[in-house]
Parts: sequence; C-alpha cells; structure tokens
Amino acid sequence: MESNQYILDFPVLQSHSMEDFVIGGCNREAADYIQAWPDWPSHALLLVGPGASGKTHLANVWQGRAGAVQIEAGELTREMVPQLGRAVIVENAERTSDWRALLHLYNWVGANQGYLLMTAAENPAKWDLSLKDLASRLKSTPSVRLTDPDQDILGAAMMKQFSDRQIMVDEAVVSFLLKRMERSFRSVQVIVSRIDRMALEKKTRITIPLAKKVIEQQ
Repeated sequence: MESNQYILDFPVLQSHSMEDFVIGGCNREAADYIQAWPDWPSHALLLVGPGASGKTHLANVWQGRAGAVQIEAGELTREMVPQLGRAVIVENAERTSDWRALLHLYNWVGANQGYLLMTAAENPAKWDLSLKDLASRLKSTPSVRLTDPDQDILGAAMMKQFSDRQIMVDEAVVSFLLKRMERSFRSVQVIVSRIDRMALEKKTRITIPLAKKVIEQQ
C-alpha cells in the first residue's frame, strides 16, 4: 500500500478577523472602507480584485460587524430579497444570473436604510450587463480595487498561511519562494498547500530543497 495513503489532512485554521488581515498598499483603501463602516458615503460598496486578493476576507470581517447575510450572486432571486435583511453581501456580483434581482436588492437595501457589499473580479464597466438602471447605480457606487501585492505583503501572507496550517517554517524558505513564484495571493495559497502536502508525504520538515521541488513542479 502506498505510504501517502496514510496522510492525515489536519484542519487549516483560518481566521477572518481584521487583525489577521495583512494590510499594505495593495489593499489599504479597501480595509479602510470596511473599518469606516457604517460611515460610508453610500449604502453600497463594491470590492474589486483578482481571486484570493482578500475580498472575501474583508467581506467576512464586515459580515461579523454588520450581522450581514452572505450570498453568491448566482443564487440571488427577486423573491428572496425582502428576507435577506438590511445588511447583505453579494459575492462575485458579476456572475449574477438575474440582473433585475440585483437591481431589486440594491434598491430595497437603500430604501430600508441598509447596506450592501458586493465583490467582483472586475469593475461593472467590464461586466456583461445590459440593464441600464443597474449599470447607472453601479457607476455611482464607490468601488475599491485590491491590487497585486508587493513582496513584503506576500511574505507576511505566506507566513500566515503556514501558521494557519500550524506549520513552523524558516524565513529563509519563505525568502527562497518569494524570489521564484508568481506575485499573487493565489500563488501563495497554492504553493503553501503543495509544500504542506509534500512534507507530509515525505515525512520531513520544510526545507529549501523541498521548496525547490515544489517550485520546479509549477
């Protein structure tokens, strides 16, 4: 029987508090908006950025503070809008299957003195959006972009990823990886996961030679 069949997948301890959010130039404005709630300039806010850029983390922080209901855009229907409450998060808003449902939610939350937080990969101008009323409202909605992180932020994010997995790793290993990997939070997630898996398979600690093997397999 293969030895890797005995690998145990221990739970990854993920925190969604603001204290555990790595803040830098790439996401500071977005973090400031979340921390400023309820003093927003509008009842709605749009967080824009690539996958794994921190949008969902910030949405979860706001969910805890506002007592918000969170829903995937593709699941949103007009009928459910009144039941969602006065604080709502719509994840991946550009994937909405019913634009009129999103417009109804936008209007309903505003009319009831509530708040709406949306996340998306791109600005609404790049969505396949044909509903003019919704396009007009989104155009006037504050939109904050989370951009590509610098090396210091990536390093802090990587250390947090290892910590979430209850793994101690030398800074030399992190430095080695940062010089050879794609500069994105998603790449951090993928590499940390693969390193963790390989270390478990080989029953060894995480070293530069092991990190090198993971990079070479990219």
